[in-house]
This record gives sequence, C-alpha cells and structure tokens, in this order.
Amino acid sequence: MVRVDADEAQRQLALLDQLVGHASHEMKGPLHVLLLACHLLETRLDRGEPIERANVEQIRRQVKRLNRQLEELLDFGRLRQQRVELAGEELDLAGVVREVLAEFGKERAADLKPQLPERALVRADLLRTGEIVQQLMDNALRFTPMGTPIEIGVARGKSQTTLTVRDRGPGIPEGDRATLFESRAPEKMARPGRIGLGLSLYIARSVAQLMGGDLEFSPVNPSGAEFRLKLPNS
Repeated sequence: MVRVDADEAQRQLALLDQLVGHASHEMKGPLHVLLLACHLLETRLDRGEPIERANVEQIRRQVKRLNRQLEELLDFGRLRQQRVELAGEELDLAGVVREVLAEFGKERAADLKPQLPERALVRADLLRTGEIVQQLMDNALRFTPMGTPIEIGVARGKSQTTLTVRDRGPGIPEGDRATLFESRAPEKMARPGRIGLGLSLYIARSVAQLMGGDLEFSPVNPSGAEFRLKLPNS
C-alpha cells in the first residue's frame, strides 16, 4: 500500500511539474503581445495620436487569456490539495443561466437557444456554478460555427436538476472521450480553439462532484457535443 501511495504521489508531482512548465510556455505568447501593444500605445501617446479601440480590445483579450490560464493552474493545485472551499447555498440555476446569457454580445447570443423554467432551485456554490455555466457556453460557442443554434435547457428531476448545453459543432473525437474529464499531461491537452491550459473540464467536473452533482458528456449525431451539469435539488 505504501508503495502505491508513493508511486501515485511521484506521478502527481511529475504532472504538476509538467503543468507549470507548460503554463510558463503558454503565458509567454500573450505576455509578448501585451508588451508590444503597450509599446505601441506609448508611442502613439508620445506623438499625440489617438488611441484606437482595437488596440485596447487586443490587450483585453490577452489579459483574459492570461487570467484563464492562471485560474486553471490555481484551481488544479487547490483540487489536488483538497483546498477548494464551496458554499452550499440555495440558488436558482435557471436564474444563473439567464445572468450568464446576458453577458454575451448580441452577435453570438443569437445562436444561444434557451428553454428555461421560471425557477429551478438547487443547492450549490453560486460563484462556482456560474463559472461552470459560463465555461460550457463559451466552449459551445468556440467550437460551433456562427449561425448554428446551441440548445440550452434546465430540467428538474427527483433529486437533481440538470443543465444541458448541446451544440452542433465538430464534437469530441472518439479517442478523446474516455479521458475528457481527466487531468492529463500538457502534450495531450492541445485542442483547436483552446484558451486555457486544457484543465477546464477536469476542474469543472471535480467542482460539480464536490457540490454533490456531476458533469457528463454525450456525443450528438451526426456531429456535436452535449454536456450536462447536474446539481442537487434544494
């Protein structure tokens, strides 16, 4: 038993080392872009030239990307050390979904097709639930062509309430489905359109389970993906 524990601890340390190295490499890109953008803005200010909104938006995008990567790395460490603090409070899952939907721009919000009840009370952590809902919608939009509808529904069961996000994008390759929610080595995380470090689904499912629920995936025919966030009823 001791031997198994020691081997597992060694494997986790090796994985964490890989993640730190991978994160350092991934962060160099947006940091380089940020430095160039800041230099450009400083030059224009020195010349008395107007600052274009596109330059500010570029900085905002890179800061958002860096923040996502840092949050993933920190959450991964907290989960491994069992230091994630969650509130078990009554909240309206349908209301949380509506708040997240309101944050999207009109251009892509038109692709989101919600069918929500007036209320759907669950017991969960408000902040973490909002983060998972946001992530599921972000992923669906990122991997789905513009103009393709994304179905969003909330249904109450006997003991759990389920949020379903179903898209018609390219879906998840069959070879990746078995390990979709696992923490993996950086070289196995890369996916087109990825913003973070590839840990988001592992973190989301782990947090959902800590709240007494789960996060599940099913393929959609002929193509697409369906994610279901399940949380205990209040």
